[in-house]
Amino acid sequence: MNQNTSIFFDAPVKKNAKHYRLEARKRLSHGFGIFVLVTFLAFLLGGIGMQGFVSDIQTHLPVLFYGDANEMTEGIIEIIFSVVFVLFASAPATLGYRRFLLEAVDENLSEVRVPTLFRFFRSGTYFKSIRLHLLCAAMSLVIAAPALVCAVFADGMMPIIPKNTDIITYREAVAFLEETVPAFMKASAVLGLGTLISCFLLPIYYMYGFAHIIMADCPTAKPIEVLRASRNLMKGHKWQLFCLDFSFIGWYLLAAIFTCGIGLLFVTPYHYTARALFYHDIAQRGAAKDVEFPSIDPDEGDVADFPVKSASAPAESAEPAATPDGISAASLENIEFPSLDLDDDD
Repeated sequence: MNQNTSIFFDAPVKKNAKHYRLEARKRLSHGFGIFVLVTFLAFLLGGIGMQGFVSDIQTHLPVLFYGDANEMTEGIIEIIFSVVFVLFASAPATLGYRRFLLEAVDENLSEVRVPTLFRFFRSGTYFKSIRLHLLCAAMSLVIAAPALVCAVFADGMMPIIPKNTDIITYREAVAFLEETVPAFMKASAVLGLGTLISCFLLPIYYMYGFAHIIMADCPTAKPIEVLRASRNLMKGHKWQLFCLDFSFIGWYLLAAIFTCGIGLLFVTPYHYTARALFYHDIAQRGAAKDVEFPSIDPDEGDVADFPVKSASAPAESAEPAATPDGISAASLENIEFPSLDLDDDD
């Protein structure tokens, strides 16, 4: 038999999207109620994703270009409120939610509790979370910029709908449709082009997509170091994470359509726990836990590698014992060797 042939015939676990969904369900089974509660609080604080921040800007941005004075003022106020809320509430809540998920991944049941969500509201990490959130928000805006710009142009292409539509003739309706349908088609094409360009920029999102969970795992790291670590960590793993996210699209559609959005409280922790498990594997967080060191406690009995001298053993002498020939360190000091100096008479 060849010595290099493995004697183990069990197939290795294929860690695909199905594997992480299964592992996520195992973690959720420890206490699904607390996952739903923490997710609900994270939703209220804006600690789940950056989609709300981008969607608020996308909603109010066309008003700043084509609205009247009152609409522009209301849009500016709402955008400012959204930015302030994202920075001072969403930033620490985002890190706290990721930390909560890491405790669940580690199966540290004593730390899987609601206060973990508010862990980064303390002064030591609060402003650091804001700086990281600012950088991630800028990254999200860069990715969504083509879609946002095209949305502004598409809104400007649409004809103005008359406010008084109570009395309208057939010819006026036909003329309005003839003007509206081509404009709508052009606006849809422009908006679709912008969305397509933003989709091509998605690798940037996946490159820095683990920035929040890395800082939640290593709170002492700086935001720039966290972004650099995420970029290095995701090399060769962006497509795998995209496939994992894509596998939850059906769950999100079911939650949004058939439960009026309430099901998101159940799908979101399921999805984010699977992402945390994926990060746990590619970051090799469990490698150090698998290393076993020999015990140095004499009470445990594992003292083979650390021999302990008995109390009755004689103490070592200050000077080493002489050899059978009578040579010792003291006798070597008294030996005089001939000089090798040529100027010496001897």
